[in-house]
Amino acid sequence: MKNVTIFLVAAVLLAIVGMGSLTVARLQRHMADAQEQIATLQYPEAQASLDAAESYLEYARWLPGVGDDALNDVRTRKAALLYWQGQYEAVLPAQAEPVAAVDESNADLQLVVANAAFRAGLARSKERAETLQALNEAVNGYAIVLKNDRWREDAAHNYEFVVRLRDDIAKGRRPPT
Repeated sequence: MKNVTIFLVAAVLLAIVGMGSLTVARLQRHMADAQEQIATLQYPEAQASLDAAESYLEYARWLPGVGDDALNDVRTRKAALLYWQGQYEAVLPAQAEPVAAVDESNADLQLVVANAAFRAGLARSKERAETLQALNEAVNGYAIVLKNDRWREDAAHNYEFVVRLRDDIAKGRRPPT
């Protein structure tokens, strides 16, 4: 009887390990599919693959060692996908300070949101004062990204570009649109 119990416990443990391995394999397949679909400009299919990967990671983030890093990566890729399609407003959170609304542990997502805020602000502005206001908000967004623990060279470049653009428009060296 003791041998049967040992075999049953071993079988249950192997089944749990097998299910975990299968779940990880499916997650990796969805991520690889999304990467391939993004590279071939198949954005709706990539969105579906990232949604499927995110559904797996909602449960996996509770496991030790997995954490929120993988989930943050998927959310960043989804936001970048919307950004590349020109859907800037869809990337922005509803708060007044969109970059500050993003979790500061996800600097990559903050950068995508800052870029989307810059593009959306320029698209909305029609007059010089509106353009300057949008550029000031973009400068603030990039400054938030730069204050994170992780250095982002592209955020520093974008910050410098927006500051120079704002100064040129304010001094009348460049048209506001």
